[in-house]
Amino acid sequence: MSTELEKLFNMRKKSARQNFEAGQEFDREMNKVYGFSYSDTDDDFIIDTLDYGINSISFETFEAKMKIYKERFDNDKPFGLA
Repeated sequence: MSTELEKLFNMRKKSARQNFEAGQEFDREMNKVYGFSYSDTDDDFIIDTLDYGINSISFETFEAKMKIYKERFDNDKPFGLA
């Protein structure tokens, strides 16, 4: 077995665990602040940034979008796309 492959495997495993834990903590805080998860919005820009790292919206853009979704959520309206 390649020692380089094993090293990269262990790095990936550790990174995945850290990502999972950070995601859990982030989701708990999201529910405290907004009452729902960002994934409930089905907003590809947010999801691609936070789940896949293939987009890169700023926190300011994230927060602006989430405020729109929160207003819709509080008024029992569908999220739509912000």
